[in-house]
Amino acid sequence: MQTLAAKLRTRLLRSLIAVFLTATGAFAEQVAISFRDLPDPVALQFDDPFRDMGFEMMGELRTFVRLEQRLANGEVPEEARPRLEARLETARGALRLAGHDIEGLLAQRWVVAKARKRAFFSTNPNLHQATVTITGFLIPAGTNEDGFTVGYLVPEVGMCSHMPPPPPNQLIRVTFDAGSPARSLYTPVTVTGLLAPQESNETIFVLDGEARMASMWNLEATQVTLAVNTPRTPLRTASQIRNVSHSTPTGEDQQTGNN
Repeated sequence: MQTLAAKLRTRLLRSLIAVFLTATGAFAEQVAISFRDLPDPVALQFDDPFRDMGFEMMGELRTFVRLEQRLANGEVPEEARPRLEARLETARGALRLAGHDIEGLLAQRWVVAKARKRAFFSTNPNLHQATVTITGFLIPAGTNEDGFTVGYLVPEVGMCSHMPPPPPNQLIRVTFDAGSPARSLYTPVTVTGLLAPQESNETIFVLDGEARMASMWNLEATQVTLAVNTPRTPLRTASQIRNVSHSTPTGEDQQTGNN
């Protein structure tokens, strides 16, 4: 634990840095951003043949892969082989009837998995060390070792509690001096400060249980205010990386890993 004097020195240093940046015009480049701006736009551009397959066809592809492996490895009792072989051919026929190239899909699965991971974790280099203003919902996370208040900014109410968290490159860890002006998790706030790429991963308690907060951003806030008449901004995953958190045909989870 740091002493009170050390904490005060840290806060004073941060204040002096803020004054210096203001005096030198660094804050003149302050930009208003949304959560859609946070991922690396280049990483979002990749061909994903699995994206538009739909739940039913993805299920058939997983069934095909699983049964083909089991039958090839001799893991199936002889009496069960006819039934599983028939199911394998049913899956093959359904995929081909829908116009899917099974061999082509399986040849691309690891390339797509790698691209999805990159889209999930990569940060927008144009925003590295940028002074930004962004609006969202602040989830309190206690204080850090320097005595600063910590929170996580998310784009939608209920994320990380009643809803899954956003991708790591669209979850912002925020540090600031004072408590949040928000009266609850359902009150939007506007945060201004220095945004930087910084990986963090911790588990916090949110409302009805624990939540894992994996973030690729840190925002040192100079101002946190209540937001007024703020339009809802959808995540980039709604279009470009819609399936990035889904499993691949082999069942591998894409929500783990680093940039």
